[in-house]
Amino acid sequence: MFEFTKHDLASFYQYVVVNVAQRLGIKEAEWKSIGELGIEISKSNSDIYEILVQFFKDYQAWYDYSYDEKGVGKSFDFTNDSGTRYIDLSNKRDETRSLLLQKLNA
Repeated sequence: MFEFTKHDLASFYQYVVVNVAQRLGIKEAEWKSIGELGIEISKSNSDIYEILVQFFKDYQAWYDYSYDEKGVGKSFDFTNDSGTRYIDLSNKRDETRSLLLQKLNA
């Protein structure tokens, strides 16, 4: 199985923020920090900013439940509560991602 470290997660967040900023027409997004882009995204489209923040919260909850400190994926028994929680967190993450993409593509 692939590892997904906290460094990988931070890189993914950076990629998402830059991608959202570019889709909103924010210039030179790839040359700005997440903090700078967060401010610009919130000024450009507060609805998308709020969904983006929720996506990161949902993604982080899924990640924290799914991976150990070294970035190794955990195994779940889908016949008990641990498997149900994993599915619920995955679904919430995916729903928020879909909503973000829907708003960006509108």
